[in-house]
Amino acid sequence: MARFNEELIAQRIAEIRQAVALLEPYARMSQQQFLTNREAVDAAKYRLLMGIESCAQVCSHLFSRLKGQAPDSIPSCFEQLSELGVVSAELAARLVQMARFRNMLVHRYQLVDDDRVYEIVQQSIQDWEAFIDNVQSFVEGYGYATPQE
Repeated sequence: MARFNEELIAQRIAEIRQAVALLEPYARMSQQQFLTNREAVDAAKYRLLMGIESCAQVCSHLFSRLKGQAPDSIPSCFEQLSELGVVSAELAARLVQMARFRNMLVHRYQLVDDDRVYEIVQQSIQDWEAFIDNVQSFVEGYGYATPQE
């Protein structure tokens, strides 16, 4: 049986939920409002980075505990969680795109398209909530308790 670090998972889920809460005001903006508000764009990039990173840490933890090795990359980790039955293939594909976006934010920040940021803000909230639900269900299947909202 895999041994999960419940505290780590709970902390990362809390961070994802915080990122969702802090992104919600930007998700409610029209695209025009968002794109003309430099502070909103910059804050959203940071919140996306934090949320994606927290999802990646949960992914890496689950994968390493289930497979006994570290994932090759963040994008491949999400693909492999799908193969392990933690998340659906559709959700994994969207999380892979977010992980690639995270890499661009970190390594090529100046090239990030603000229209793309807006699109990801719109989708990330729903995807992160689905990720949390999937992770909680999977971990609870191993007899672990995870924090509920």
